[in-house]
Amino acid sequence: WFWLDMVETLRAVYRKNGVASEPKTVGLNLSTYQPSTMASYMKFCAEHDCVPDIISWHDLSESQFKKFDSEYTHYRNLEKELGLEEHEIVINEYADFTDCSSPGNLACWIGLWEEYNVSGCLPFWHLSNNLNGLAADANEGNGAWWLYKWYGDMSGNYLPVTAEGAEKCDFYGTASLDENKNCANVLFGGQSGDGKIILSGVTDTDAFRDAEKIHVKIESTDYTGFHGVADEPHVLKEGALPVTDGTVTVPMEDLNALSAYRITLTKASEQESSGLSDGNWRAVYEAENGSLAGSASIRKVTSSVPCSNQQIVSGIKTAKDSVTVTVDVPADGYYKY
Repeated sequence: WFWLDMVETLRAVYRKNGVASEPKTVGLNLSTYQPSTMASYMKFCAEHDCVPDIISWHDLSESQFKKFDSEYTHYRNLEKELGLEEHEIVINEYADFTDCSSPGNLACWIGLWEEYNVSGCLPFWHLSNNLNGLAADANEGNGAWWLYKWYGDMSGNYLPVTAEGAEKCDFYGTASLDENKNCANVLFGGQSGDGKIILSGVTDTDAFRDAEKIHVKIESTDYTGFHGVADEPHVLKEGALPVTDGTVTVPMEDLNALSAYRITLTKASEQESSGLSDGNWRAVYEAENGSLAGSASIRKVTSSVPCSNQQIVSGIKTAKDSVTVTVDVPADGYYKY
């Protein structure tokens, strides 16, 4: 294996320059997890005292998402067989072409990494210098940036998450409880239509013990493309929900598969009545549902970039080519577009 030569060269450089510590290494960085290759590699490393500090490989597709449990289990069993301590795992590139910049799809990947307590790095599939699909421009984030902002703001302890009625790659996320802040957060996405988030064991926590109702804030961050600036997430609903047998059920309507959602739970005041109030009015209009003229046509897209309904309008090349979308609003005034 070339690996031993590389590690010994690094150690020699460290010694030559008076660095007392051992160099930290990461391996094997396979493009896909290959059980036989990993078994051979780890056995060699254990026998030659060159086991990397961090173990890494890529997971770049939905099929790999589904196989991650078997990948993780196989690797951890290798450690046990070889008498090695558990090493940190970093998936040093994750997500498919069509996941990049899509908050809903990326929320599922975040949920997977949190479930297995591993780290991950976004892939370089598309454009350079945009934080791998999170920055719309200098100092301006897109919709996916807000998902990772939410993720970075989470604190406290991880809460187990289960998905029912859908596969994890289609509807998943992560949750946390911070007893010191009396606050809990749930991040999720990946599914269209209606659903519900069921929070069980709420009153078993110190933060919400004996609570009869919980204050709930529901926000969304939408897919805005690679260059679409997202000023801030949208508040969809806010208010208090009752606690029934230690459980709070949060109804979710009109979910968008490309959007990610955050539910924030805090203590409800005694004066709050149960019920959720709507946030500012908003609506989504699909270009493919508009009126097409000239050479404009609907094209199906499945393998390059995320797009709602896997459809885009293309063929707009001259002044005669167009798509017209009629927007109806509840009242006259100014609206963000």
